[in-house]
Amino acid sequence: MSVRSRPAGGIRGTLSTSHRDGTLLSLAVAMEVSSVTTWAQLDQGWVPLDEGTIAGAAEQVLRGALPHVDFTYPYSGALPFYHAIAMRLFGVTLMASRYALFAAFLLWLPAVWWLARRACGNHWAALITVVAAWWSVTVYSAAMPSWYLLFLATWIVVAVERWHTTGRRQWLAIAGVAAGTAIIIKQTGLYLLAGALLGMLFCEQEQQSSGRDGTRVNASERRTNPFVIAALAAVAVSVVVLLGARVGRSGELLELVLPIGAMLLLAASREVRLTIPGTHRLRRLLQLTALISVAAAVPIALLVFRYVSVGAGHALVAGAIHEGFARVSLLQSALPSAWTILAFASPVYALLALEYWAGQRWWAPVIGGIAAVSLVAFAFASRSAYLALWYFGMSLLPAAIVFAVVTAHRGWRHRIPLDPVVLVVAAMTALFSLNQFPYSAPNYFAYVAPLAILTAALVAAHHHALPKLVFGGTALAVFAGIALRVGSVHTVGMAATWWDDNHRLAVAHGGLRIPASDSAQYTDILRLVTEHRGAGTVYAGPELPEIYFLSGTHSPLREVYRFLPAGTFDSTQMARSFDERAANIVLINHAPLFLDPISPSVLAWLAIRYPLSSRMGTIEARWR
Repeated sequence: MSVRSRPAGGIRGTLSTSHRDGTLLSLAVAMEVSSVTTWAQLDQGWVPLDEGTIAGAAEQVLRGALPHVDFTYPYSGALPFYHAIAMRLFGVTLMASRYALFAAFLLWLPAVWWLARRACGNHWAALITVVAAWWSVTVYSAAMPSWYLLFLATWIVVAVERWHTTGRRQWLAIAGVAAGTAIIIKQTGLYLLAGALLGMLFCEQEQQSSGRDGTRVNASERRTNPFVIAALAAVAVSVVVLLGARVGRSGELLELVLPIGAMLLLAASREVRLTIPGTHRLRRLLQLTALISVAAAVPIALLVFRYVSVGAGHALVAGAIHEGFARVSLLQSALPSAWTILAFASPVYALLALEYWAGQRWWAPVIGGIAAVSLVAFAFASRSAYLALWYFGMSLLPAAIVFAVVTAHRGWRHRIPLDPVVLVVAAMTALFSLNQFPYSAPNYFAYVAPLAILTAALVAAHHHALPKLVFGGTALAVFAGIALRVGSVHTVGMAATWWDDNHRLAVAHGGLRIPASDSAQYTDILRLVTEHRGAGTVYAGPELPEIYFLSGTHSPLREVYRFLPAGTFDSTQMARSFDERAANIVLINHAPLFLDPISPSVLAWLAIRYPLSSRMGTIEARWR
């Protein structure tokens, strides 16, 4: 059902018994299918560095340590406290944080379903929720902070929708608290706060246009609000500054600049056409903005108080802000070029266009479904077919937002109402897409993909186009439900490669299903640590935090990612940087992802003092 056939504010009134039953069935199906299929892969696959970071931080918090104070931590600092609770409940294993993620995932699904149902109806809501779920945690089930940001972003949209529908400002306070919670989980939670404010502006503009705020003014008393235009321009400038030299790359232009720029231009163009009575509307906007911002400050203040109460406020600022931004220079991975994305995705759009123009002919959805399944099957034999589907998914983000902007712009000019909640979803999608910067590995698209899919579905529903897009919906569902599940985070976005993640990491703090080679490698490493550690400590690095967690030891350094303190480059500095009396065994990663490898002179220094060695993959153990 189109949003134009529903009241502008969403679902109203009392549902009939049969309608209520259908609604509950739709939610139950969405929850059941999404949760069962996600649970089946919850323990599968890993990136050792990520797992060591997540689990190691939670375990240290569990024993009383503080992120940024007792050990380095790349994110804001709140998430290890939640994961520590999971470890207290489920044990000190790699699975504990994944159980915590799954609980948050279950709480997220009703938000996706609610937004889909209010615009698309019960049947489509269940399907959209499942497709969004399959493009999320199943792609990479590590309990990364970005997953929690996705969940909170969706609930922020729901809260803004509830405020727009009911007029109760408490919902804006809830949106603010959710945005503040996102910020203390990961620094990029700031994008969610910006998305909440932009979404609120779209709803407020609609309220002003329709007179819902009760304001009536003469034409001679009206003028455009320059402060709103200035605020939107400031956001645009901030995005350009953030992207820096990469702002001109075609991939970033397509996936980041175009969506955000389109939403800001839409808000500005509506603002120019939306005339206001003196300072009345400015005061109202300031009140609404202050409400969201003050509410967002509450969780931030609670985290700050936790540190200030032990005299470590400076450590929080240094770790979450200064050190956090310093690490950004290490995390550099550009998006694929726009031409690559569009070239591979164009055949899928061509088939989608053919199906759409076929209209309601009975054979169109049948042919569309068969074509989608066939293309996914072909993706296992052809990398080009796989990339066509993957890049089709990526291109949905800018495409859906551009269609939303064009629809809203035309509707605003011709008084054809577009549910402003569609724009709230699009605004959040556009701004949260920045989470892919500066490290744009393929799996980072999965963090925003569900919002892109939701935006596309809502825009299609507005145009009564969902029944005409069976091919596109089936392709997204089957591709995510099959092709994305057979690979791993190492192959996602590249090829449909079968990945043997079925060997249990059978060590005390393990529990994940990982490749046989990884299982054998880490089992051997931990055996050597147990045999040779004695009463001493372990030096492991660079980028081996998982060794400390799995072996039940802790880094002798505050910088858990490093083998040696920062600034140690050669053997002449080892006497003051390394305590050889404290360690009977050292573990050396010869292929770190981000940090520089250990220098040859330091390796030679270690070889003299630790003459015995064994090499397991990229990790070398040396002992005496």
